[in-house]
Amino acid sequence: MDPQDLANCREIHAGLMAKERNTINYLFLEPVETTYFPEYLKVIKKPMDLRTLKENLEAGKYTAKEEFYADAQLIFDNAIAFNKDRDSKFVVDLAKRMIRAFDRLKKKTEAATAKKNGGDSSTATAASTGGGTKKIKLKLKRNSSILSASSSTEEASSGTGGVAAPPNKKAKKVKLKLSLGKSTSKSESKSSRSNSPATTTPIVETVGEAPMNATRRAQCYKIVSSFKRRQPSNSKWFLKPISDPMIVKDYKEKISNPVDLGAITSKLDKNQYS
Repeated sequence: MDPQDLANCREIHAGLMAKERNTINYLFLEPVETTYFPEYLKVIKKPMDLRTLKENLEAGKYTAKEEFYADAQLIFDNAIAFNKDRDSKFVVDLAKRMIRAFDRLKKKTEAATAKKNGGDSSTATAASTGGGTKKIKLKLKRNSSILSASSSTEEASSGTGGVAAPPNKKAKKVKLKLSLGKSTSKSESKSSRSNSPATTTPIVETVGEAPMNATRRAQCYKIVSSFKRRQPSNSKWFLKPISDPMIVKDYKEKISNPVDLGAITSKLDKNQYS
């Protein structure tokens, strides 16, 4: 693989693993635990996850960036294929959000590479039908919440059949007004007041009453495992029950229901969560 492509693939993988995506990438970090999904390999012929993707990349198993892209896409396509007809459709939503993130990261790295190599996708020259070059000039003015833009077009002779515009002919002017900020049209304002209540209550998705099943139990295992994989300095206090004799007495007096990650894992193993 080209060194620049390798660097781009590493950047894309780091973006998929970034902290700001912890709420949507947690199901794709490790291989699917087939112990809880024995039918998984019957549906999915080529499992893939972000850890395996990184290992393959560093081991040189990808000879081109397209192979890396294909495996990255496969992670989320697998999730959609396996969960689309199950009671764990929330996984499909997470996979689709990760696909959008992957596409953005891919476009960002490729645009940066093109710019570095001297390309500029933001500029283009369009040839007119008469052989001349069409030039567009934009003037932007910002007054409080109104943005005015004037564009004028002019035809320049190419010397090979292009006809210059008469000197006294006025160029066309187009004025655009774009509303910024909170300003809205009167009709929109009246419509919004008539169709919306005086106060709005945020919609909160609740899943506490959903019954525990194999899919949700596996998700719980993944969440607990993600906590355990944190840096020891951050997670060590939550792995086992409090045993320090200096604080255990006061702790038991103030905490009526002690719990730790080990206890949660044990209850999951014994199927004690309903």
